[in-house]
Amino acid sequence: MATVFAEITFLSAAEGGRNSPPSQPTGEPGHGGYMPHAVVDGSVAGSHNEYLGVKFLHGPTPEIGRPGIFELELMYSAVDYSGLVPGVTIAIREGNKIVARGRIISRQE
Repeated sequence: MATVFAEITFLSAAEGGRNSPPSQPTGEPGHGGYMPHAVVDGSVAGSHNEYLGVKFLHGPTPEIGRPGIFELELMYSAVDYSGLVPGVTIAIREGNKIVARGRIISRQE
């Protein structure tokens, strides 16, 4: 599976985010872990605000308000992840709630 590295900052509850960071932020491929959706910034050409399933594989223990660099697995082979390219800004969503914001740093196929 392809992966991306992204710098991500979890939002505080006052910013509409979480009361606390995810309790299990990372997991190995094929196992549990934090599996939200990434949504490409709507201002990017061709973006349709699609919810893209991702899994947090590796990274620091998340802290609210502090950026961290995380490796995200692009989970589904039938989903078009072509919008997740270096420099693109993303929102991390749990359902319709934005819990974090970030930007893609690199991509590995």
